[in-house]
Amino acid sequence: MKYRQHDFRPFAGGYYLADGNLEATLSNQFGIRLPHMASFGLLEFADGRGILLRYYNACLNLARKYQLNLMLETPTWRANGDWGFKLGYSDREIEQVNRKAVAFLRRLALTLPAGGPEALLCGHIGPRGGANSPEKAMTAAEAKAYHLPQVGVFAQEGVELVCATGITYSAEAAGILDAAQEKGAPALISFSLGPDGRLPGGESLRAAIRNTGRQEACFLASCAHPAHLKAALREPGEWKQYILGIRAQAPSQASAAEAETAAADGVQNLAKAYQELFGLFPQMKIAGDCSGAGLHGLEALCKTIFPQKQK
Repeated sequence: MKYRQHDFRPFAGGYYLADGNLEATLSNQFGIRLPHMASFGLLEFADGRGILLRYYNACLNLARKYQLNLMLETPTWRANGDWGFKLGYSDREIEQVNRKAVAFLRRLALTLPAGGPEALLCGHIGPRGGANSPEKAMTAAEAKAYHLPQVGVFAQEGVELVCATGITYSAEAAGILDAAQEKGAPALISFSLGPDGRLPGGESLRAAIRNTGRQEACFLASCAHPAHLKAALREPGEWKQYILGIRAQAPSQASAAEAETAAADGVQNLAKAYQELFGLFPQMKIAGDCSGAGLHGLEALCKTIFPQKQK
C-alpha cells in the first residue's frame, strides 16, 4: 500500500474502502466515551492517539488483506466552529486540531510500503447541525462562510480530498463545494438518506445533487440501507453516474418499520445488498459502513463484495 500525494484522480485506481464510522466504532467497540460524538479530542494526549492508531491500522490491514484502496479520513467530523464551541475549544484551537489531524495521518501514511493499493488522505468534514436533521438550515453562502475555515486548513495542509459526510440538505453541500472550489481542493459530499431514499428535509437525491449546482462533483449516500439508495436511483437521468458509493446501515437502525426483519438482516445480509447495488451501478467504487458495526462490518463488506481480492 502506498500514500499518493497531490495526484488526485477521482477514484480512477479501483475500489476504495471508506470509514467504518470512526466515532461509533470507538464508542461501541472500544468503549470510548466521546462527548458530542467528537473524536478529535483524542489527538490531544498520547493514549488517545494510540486508540486512533489502533483503529486506523485495523482499517489499513483490511485494505491490504483485500487489496483495496483506502480513504484515510481525519478524525475531524466535529472539528468545526459550533461543535468546537460546545466542547470548549476556541476557533484558533479548532484550527490547530485540524492541522494536527492531517499531520497525524500523514505520518501514518508515509510509513506505508510502496506498491499495491493507495491510501487517499482525506480531510473529514461534518455538518454544522445534527447528522439526521439540521437544527437551522443555512443558505449556500452561509454554509460556505461557516465551513471555509476548516476547508482552508485542509487545503493548506495538502489533503488529497475534502470529504463531507452526514450532510442533510443541498444548500450546506453547495456551500462546502463552493468553499472547496475557492481553496482549490477536490471535494466529495455524502448525503444522509432516510428509508424513503430522500434526505431528511424531503429532497430527493436527484434534486439535492441538482440543487448544489455541481452535478459533476462526486457524491455518496450514507446512513441508509442499499435498498433505500436503490429506490432513490430509480429516478432517470445522468445524475446517477456521480454517485460513487455508499456508507450503509442495516434496516434495524435505518427504519423502525423494518424492525421485524432486523434479526434476519444482519451485517452479512447488508453486505450482500451492497454486492447487488455495485453490480447494478458499476461506477460505484466506494464502500463504507455507517451502522456502528465498525471494523466487523467493514470486514463483512470486504468478504462479500471483494472476496476475489483476498490474499
